[in-house]
Amino acid sequence: FSMSVAVMLATPEKARAESARFYRESGDAKLKDWDSYGCISDFNKAIQIDPKDSYLYGRRGICKFQIKDYKGSISDYNKAIQINPNSKYYYQFRGDSKLDSGDPYGAISDYMKAIEIDPKNSYAFYFMGRAKQKIGDTKGACSAWRKASSLGDEDAAKLVSNQC
Repeated sequence: FSMSVAVMLATPEKARAESARFYRESGDAKLKDWDSYGCISDFNKAIQIDPKDSYLYGRRGICKFQIKDYKGSISDYNKAIQINPNSKYYYQFRGDSKLDSGDPYGAISDYMKAIEIDPKNSYAFYFMGRAKQKIGDTKGACSAWRKASSLGDEDAAKLVSNQC
């Protein structure tokens, strides 16, 4: 069966779930292929069907980040966090968007929240170091990179050797 035939034969609830799953999987495939606009389109459709799924907003936020739509990605991460405030990923990805859009202080706050959720989050420590470097806090940057390095981040270890 094709997707549309299977959906027509299903109950309304099952049809909605299948449609959302179809667009979610298609959006994930497009994200992987760096088809950012196609990815956004598919996640838009999935969100229309299932607006309470934080994953959909988080993934669409990544697609928007890829095209440097930082305001849009931050908005999507805000919605994902509103639905699921316990995911370190939404905070660290929102931190990335804030860092790249010129808000290193906001980024630091988000990375700290991601670390609060997962104290062994080397990614958040690494990028918190980058954000602290942007504001001229070399000591803070080195401290964050040392922690990331102790958690196995090789790029952080290189920064510690070269800059600290």
